[in-house]
Amino acid sequence: MSTKDLSYCHVAERTDVGCKRQANEDNLVHFECDNGLVATVCDGMGGHVGGAVASQTAVEAIRAFLTDNYVDNPRSAIVMAIDTANNAILEKARLQPELTGMGSTCVLLLVRDGKVYIGSVGDSRVYLIRERQIRQLTKDQSFVQMLVDCGEITREEAEIHPRKNEITNCLGIENMQPATVLEDDIIPQAGDCFLLCSDGLSGMVGDDAISNVVSRRNELTTQQRVDTLVELARQNGGLDNITVQIVEFAANPATIKDNERLRILKRYATIAAACFAALIVVILGVVLSVRLIRSAMTDTHRQGRSDNVPDTVLTIDSVEYRNSISVNIKSSTPTIVTITYNDSLKKEIELDAVVKQDMDIFPKPKEENIKMDDDGTMLETFSIDSLKKDTCQLVLSDMSSCPRKYMIVLQPK
Repeated sequence: MSTKDLSYCHVAERTDVGCKRQANEDNLVHFECDNGLVATVCDGMGGHVGGAVASQTAVEAIRAFLTDNYVDNPRSAIVMAIDTANNAILEKARLQPELTGMGSTCVLLLVRDGKVYIGSVGDSRVYLIRERQIRQLTKDQSFVQMLVDCGEITREEAEIHPRKNEITNCLGIENMQPATVLEDDIIPQAGDCFLLCSDGLSGMVGDDAISNVVSRRNELTTQQRVDTLVELARQNGGLDNITVQIVEFAANPATIKDNERLRILKRYATIAAACFAALIVVILGVVLSVRLIRSAMTDTHRQGRSDNVPDTVLTIDSVEYRNSISVNIKSSTPTIVTITYNDSLKKEIELDAVVKQDMDIFPKPKEENIKMDDDGTMLETFSIDSLKKDTCQLVLSDMSSCPRKYMIVLQPK
């Protein structure tokens, strides 16, 4: 399936300043390029100016890199794009010292060839909501997550811990750890929703509430569900900027791929059937034309032959000379030729070789003598000469000085 064939998924998004902040330091973007469909959310930090610049610089750098560079490995594409964003923030801070210390989180989702790849830096998150069940796919790089990993606090306690906003990795620092990319790609199913968000949503709205809203596919459009989540975060306090992206799969990409293959096969089958039908028509036309030509030739031959010759057996053309008659015989079956002289003397000659179509060489001409009168004083000579595969020439030479009456009868053998 082509990387650009992304009709099976749809993106809706919104970013909001929230209820307490004066400026929005979050940024988001989604776009299509040769690398696939890209969706990313960045949560800036470093003051209302520095944070906004950092997150905007990050999304712009990610878009530029993935648009200008195709990377064969999708996971490598994610890592390289986020590294580029980190370097872009560091370079901007070097050129504008007043922005020193700015940074940003980043989550990036890439859809290529019907599969989903995810990478992250910081505590922005990606969730998968499937069949009304929610699962967090990314792992926060934060101080409280380390406490959860060590078993010192529970995940529920981490949500209300006073240091929950302290992160251990971000874009904009010299020793940034490379993006964490999910080891396994995800093959989405029809109805799957991938939700990318800043902690302005995840810190204000619980996982179950997020799942309930996103699962209302039959009641709300994708954009309406995004708006509902933002408003819910605001209703719960809106302490931080709120950014939400939903990448929704209307169909299973694998099924679409199979359907596309089936459609192509059906199209080729239709073309093949049409070509075969046309070939049959041409063949039938040729056969009919040959039959018509043969019929016309047969009719021409019939005009000058004896009525004693069966119509379906053979054709003859005769040429009479003063003392002889030359007869060309064309037969489609083994034929017996009966020659009668003066209504009394008969001679039968079997023309077997005339109709043997599989023979390349026919028997050599044969010559026979018969008596013409009782006293044996006069001889009649008959010679049969093979002319071609299905035709022979019968020459009757009258050596008598008196006129003879010839009757030639040809019958199927």
